[in-house]
Amino acid sequence: MAGTEKEIAFMRGDGIGPEIVDNSKRVVDAAVGKAGAGSIKWVEAYAGSDAEERFGNRLPDQTLEIIKRCRVAIKGPIETPVGKGFTSINVRLRLAFDLYANIRPVKYFPGIVSPLK
Repeated sequence: MAGTEKEIAFMRGDGIGPEIVDNSKRVVDAAVGKAGAGSIKWVEAYAGSDAEERFGNRLPDQTLEIIKRCRVAIKGPIETPVGKGFTSINVRLRLAFDLYANIRPVKYFPGIVSPLK
């Protein structure tokens, strides 16, 4: 990837999502820069309440197209409205891209009280 630019889609999300995503982007940029591995072009894709305000849809087709084109995306937490008849954005993304794993690494630290062993 040296000398190349890779596109990564990002969805800010709702609530604390924008703060999480903005800081995550900074971490990725720093890691890529330190590795001397080219650069990242961040492509904003809208999902959640921001998308609803802009496009009248919490997960617009253009967001799915951006993610499909970039092949990589990060997203902040996205609110799921309470009530019947609404499929969460997370579920819709999983179905659209045939995703099945939500991996959350956990590390046990000796000497720290934890339910994990």
